[in-house]
Amino acid sequence: MARLSEFKFNLSEFYNKHKYITLTLLFLVIVALLTGVFTAIKMYRISSNVSFEDFSFITLYNGSIYDFPVFVKRFLSALVVVGIILLSSTNKYLNIIGCAVICYRAFLLSLNCAFIVMLLGLGGALNAILIIFPCNIICILLMLILFILCVFGCKGDDKSVKFKYSTLIMVCILILNIVEWLLLIIFKPTTILII
Repeated sequence: MARLSEFKFNLSEFYNKHKYITLTLLFLVIVALLTGVFTAIKMYRISSNVSFEDFSFITLYNGSIYDFPVFVKRFLSALVVVGIILLSSTNKYLNIIGCAVICYRAFLLSLNCAFIVMLLGLGGALNAILIIFPCNIICILLMLILFILCVFGCKGDDKSVKFKYSTLIMVCILILNIVEWLLLIIFKPTTILII
C-alpha cells in the first residue's frame, strides 16, 4: 500500500514539474482530433461518392473487423507506435517524431470515427462513440504518457525504467484492444439496429 501512495505522490510531482509540456501535448492531440473530424466532414461534402472501399471501411462493413487477424494487425500497429516513441525519446532532436506520430494517430482516429458515423448511420455512430473512440483515445493517452515519461522522466537514459514503462503501457493497450474487439463482436452495427 505504501508503494501505491508513493507512486501517486511521484506522479503528481512529475505532473507539477512538467505541467506545461503535458498540457501542450494534450492541446496538440485535441487539435489533431478536431482536424480529423473536420477533414472527414469536408471530404464527405466535397465528394458525394465516398464509399467503404475508398477508406478501407470494407473490413467494418463486411464484418471482417471482428476477425482475429484484424485484431492482431491493430495491436501490431500500436506496438509500432510505442516503438517509435521509444526510439524518438533517445535523442532530443527526434522527440518531435514521437509527438507527430501520436498526433497523427489521434487524427486518424477522429477521421475514421467520423466516417463510420457518416457511412454506417445509427449503428456505426453508437459503435464509434461508445466503443471505438473511448478505447482508442485511452490508448492514445497511454502513448502520450509513455512519451512524456520517456522523454522527461527517465534520468540518464535509464533503459530499465523505459522498458518497465513501455511494458506496462503495452499490456494496458493489449487489454484495451481485447475489450474493444470483444465489444465490437457483441455490439455489431446490425445488432444495434435490430435492438
